[in-house]
Amino acid sequence: MGSQYCNPSDLTTYGINPIALSDVSLPEQTAACVAASERADSYMRGRYSLPLLSWGQDVTMMTAYVAVYMLMSARGYNPSAGADDMIRVRYEDAIKWFEGIQRQNTHPDVTPSVALGQNAGPDLPQVRTSPQRRYQEFSGSGTPSVS
Repeated sequence: MGSQYCNPSDLTTYGINPIALSDVSLPEQTAACVAASERADSYMRGRYSLPLLSWGQDVTMMTAYVAVYMLMSARGYNPSAGADDMIRVRYEDAIKWFEGIQRQNTHPDVTPSVALGQNAGPDLPQVRTSPQRRYQEFSGSGTPSVS
């Protein structure tokens, strides 16, 4: 398992009014934070060595948006009612943001468990070839010669 990028306290800091979570237990909130963190890892593992050692508030906030959406979708909310629409919009924004990380268009402040460039696995493209082969060179008359 990777890191847990948000905690139940982050849900109300970044994602939702505390009153909306009053009927959602702390274990349910924690489970949503863990699930949202695993969802975030599913995008970040293609780019960084996990688990991350540290991350910025942007990762925490976007993970909290995903966790709030998961909780409210399970509990029920009205996406056409005023601020409730922001739950879905923030979730969609968070997913796009994580997709940007995966595509290397978004660059969060993170510290992977292996520094970039030291582990070519997820950091850089890999190229594998067959054993080295000899190439033929052609003389001026067109006769091949093996070098």
